[in-house]
Amino acid sequence: MRKAADLFCGAGGAGKGLQLADYEVHGWDIAPMPRYPGCFNLGNALDADLSGFDFVWASPPCQRHTQLRRTVKREYECFIAQTREKLQRWGGPYIIENVVGAPLKNPVMLCGLMFGMPLYRHRIFESNQSLITPAHVRHQTPASKAGHYEKGTIISVAGNCAPIMLARAAMGIAWMTRSELAEAIPPAFSHYLARQIQ
Repeated sequence: MRKAADLFCGAGGAGKGLQLADYEVHGWDIAPMPRYPGCFNLGNALDADLSGFDFVWASPPCQRHTQLRRTVKREYECFIAQTREKLQRWGGPYIIENVVGAPLKNPVMLCGLMFGMPLYRHRIFESNQSLITPAHVRHQTPASKAGHYEKGTIISVAGNCAPIMLARAAMGIAWMTRSELAEAIPPAFSHYLARQIQ
């Protein structure tokens, strides 16, 4: 079985998708993640030893590139350039994931609707491999504001997302807390992209 490193892994949305793509997954995060679905390592992702891995997935913190930065009026550090440099030094196939607006190079974009999910969740992905994406289905159903779900709308899985069971179902994630869900990507995203890695 091929081995994948999952850097800045959080509670394992991407990690679960990598497992579904038949990788043995090892995650790194600076906070304990007791529900992580693979082998978890507590520590700085930028210090992870990547020798022996076949593929690396990295999801550096995205707060600097979201609305949160303007809302809380706080500066957040961007780790994308450091992550890219680490992965390029390592030399194997990689994918870097982040929010729309982050400074990724020639990224592709995925949305939950591309996978038949009731979810408007856009994320972008940079890779040193060629990646293809499904067609982006037009958004027609209104979306609820985070924490204020209304029947007949698409739930927003951000911030204080509620109801939690509906948010979990929309993301395809059953094991995460509310705050973990808000920072995760659906496993469908990493599963789809990781299967393209040669």
